Amino acid sequence: MKHKSELISDDNNIEILVGYDYEIENGYFAEASNPSTWVEPTVSIELTSVEVVIAGKGIDILPLLSNKQHHFITDKLTCND
Repeated sequence: MKHKSELISDDNNIEILVGYDYEIENGYFAEASNPSTWVEPTVSIELTSVEVVIAGKGIDILPLLSNKQHHFITDKLTCND
């Protein structure tokens, strides 16, 4: 797995520093030469830290997040190399 950190901010200048591990699995054909068996690429993401940044100081809130908040944050991550 690869590790990455991203800073997510909104229109109100609220910043969240997200640390995460991710792995990208390439797409493939389940049956060779059969285009109807294409399996889409997938990305596995595991959040390792989520910090709210106020005046340059971060406070980790990862243990406090609900599943809905986890999904909201992971949808905003880029996971590119």
